Amino acid sequence: MRKILILTVLSLLHSEVYSAKILAWTFFPSISHQMVFRPIWKELSLRGHEVTVVTPDPLNDPTLTNLTEIDMKVAYQVWKEIDISNFRRELMTVFEIENRFRRMHERIIHIMNETEEIQEILRKPENHFDLILIEALSPILYGLQHKFKAPLISVCSLGNSQYLTHLLGNSMHPALYSDILTGMFGKLNFMEKIENTYFILGSYLLNKLFIYPNADRIARSYFGQDMPYIEDVVKNTSLMFANVNPIFSDHRPLVLNIMEFSKVHFVERKPLEKVRILALPCEIIRQF
Repeated sequence: MRKILILTVLSLLHSEVYSAKILAWTFFPSISHQMVFRPIWKELSLRGHEVTVVTPDPLNDPTLTNLTEIDMKVAYQVWKEIDISNFRRELMTVFEIENRFRRMHERIIHIMNETEEIQEILRKPENHFDLILIEALSPILYGLQHKFKAPLISVCSLGNSQYLTHLLGNSMHPALYSDILTGMFGKLNFMEKIENTYFILGSYLLNKLFIYPNADRIARSYFGQDMPYIEDVVKNTSLMFANVNPIFSDHRPLVLNIMEFSKVHFVERKPLEKVRILALPCEIIRQF
């Protein structure tokens, strides 16, 4: 009876631990974007997973022993090459803005992939990583799931584009739900519905004829010429997370593999220290 009791206690104390090798790859050189991703890989590290992160803004926290950060501050070089001060609707069309961002993303990824640190990652064998996490903005990095034959989760620091969600089976009616690049939120009036429909149809052609064929060519050069067409690779994404503030959300219907989250980068609020007010203004005035 005593042996049975001891074995029962030991079985209750024992818990199975599964530690995964995770590659997290973000590329956009902007701390406002990276603030959304940082808590994710930090928490994965704290939970015992072996996390390798490619990022232009590393945490540099020595207490995170399971976290290996590859510092890609070199990506900030793109701001010296590309002037985005004129990326405004009053100066250019939404299609021009989308196409310029496409070229910017390609340039940033090229700068990163030419470094020895990234080349070392790309030399690792298939199945080296159990999971891939990427920044969702550019279709190029989706090729990592072909390179390492691992499930892929994409995370977006903003709402996702209509074309990207369309590839994941979540097509939206253009007269009801706006694209993130239009800058329109919530319920659309009649003129906004027309403008949004015009943009989504034009964006569909831009992505179909230019953005994704370019991304396919670049992705093959880094992740293997035997890779399926990049749209098919994107369609194989396991999950997509979008950082969407519920206050500005239009509560659009989402398929099960697309999820919205918010406030992940918020720090715990601390109450203000109590301050003793020695004298109110009116009391000070009475002294004169």
